[in-house]
Amino acid sequence: MMHSAMISSPVGTLVIEVSKERLLCGLELLPRGRGMVTSGDTENSVVADAVEQLGRYFEDPEWRFELPLAPGGTPFQQRVWQALQSIPSGETISYGTLAARLGTCARAVGNACRGNPIPIIIPCHRVVGVRGPGGFMGSRAGEPLAIKKWLLTHESFHDRRKESDISYTENS
Repeated sequence: MMHSAMISSPVGTLVIEVSKERLLCGLELLPRGRGMVTSGDTENSVVADAVEQLGRYFEDPEWRFELPLAPGGTPFQQRVWQALQSIPSGETISYGTLAARLGTCARAVGNACRGNPIPIIIPCHRVVGVRGPGGFMGSRAGEPLAIKKWLLTHESFHDRRKESDISYTENS
């Protein structure tokens, strides 16, 4: 049996999904206007922890998530998602640099980011293109890209940097 909850956030409604094994396995961002309440199985401790920790992240983007995760994916995707979790809040890395660290190509890293079932908590938004922000949630435009830019600005603003200081160049 899956446990879930819907919560409103600055980037829209989030649907938290927890497996019967009590592991966070999904975080879906719904289009704006599709739900604005906290509802669902907040009696489940992992769901309740996810709700609390997401709230803390939106108050303080330096908050480090401590949740039991079980994103479903291939061994390669798991490697990429593990690497994403080591990128500090307020920092970005290019697809190419991350790919080089993992011994693969930028397109493969982008595909793994696109398949990330737990965005924000597994911070795929911190991976950017050399000449721009890249994509988010499978899209390079529209609301998903606006959410990515919002998350990057949220993290960099908290770090006392201006939006214009967000770098889309490779970090070493």
